Amino acid sequence: MSKGWAIIVLLILCHKPFIGQPFSNLELDVLSATEFETLWELSDSERSKILDSNGFLSHRDIKLDRHCHEICEDYLIHGRDTIVLDCDYDQGIEGLLFSPSMSRLMTHSSYDGPDFHHFYAQRSEIFLYQLGKADEDFILDSLAHWTNTEYSISRSAWKDERRIALELYSGERSSAGVDGGFIYGILTLED
Repeated sequence: MSKGWAIIVLLILCHKPFIGQPFSNLELDVLSATEFETLWELSDSERSKILDSNGFLSHRDIKLDRHCHEICEDYLIHGRDTIVLDCDYDQGIEGLLFSPSMSRLMTHSSYDGPDFHHFYAQRSEIFLYQLGKADEDFILDSLAHWTNTEYSISRSAWKDERRIALELYSGERSSAGVDGGFIYGILTLED
């Protein structure tokens, strides 16, 4: 077996399926576009301090990596440990955010149109993880998984440890823009 295939087999064997509880529904508290943009700018500024251009998070000794060959997979690498991040979409994870305390990780992915049902069971998804360390081992515990069939996620930003601001759309997205425009809201996470 070639070294490349051995690595792929090892990653598949090491991948643990998501075990968290799904969010019961999407209950958004209303947020204005201006409020969202403020949170987005703060989040984007913090993200640039956390993640360098090579995908390395020095404060956690973690590297973010991505491999794409028809289907994209995203990984967190700590030393010799490689953790595959859950995602049900071919294009992989579209958004990855660490909470303000750096103790939680939220990822999101979505399909860009209302015809998602031809390809996927849901239009968008969010995974929430708890980050931890035991001795020298890196731990990533699944906390929650939310899916939705009405909206695609364009952007997201943490408001605080329990709330995430979302920019969503229900129309189709194209190079001309988004049919019907965006809606903004705050999703309160369940523990």
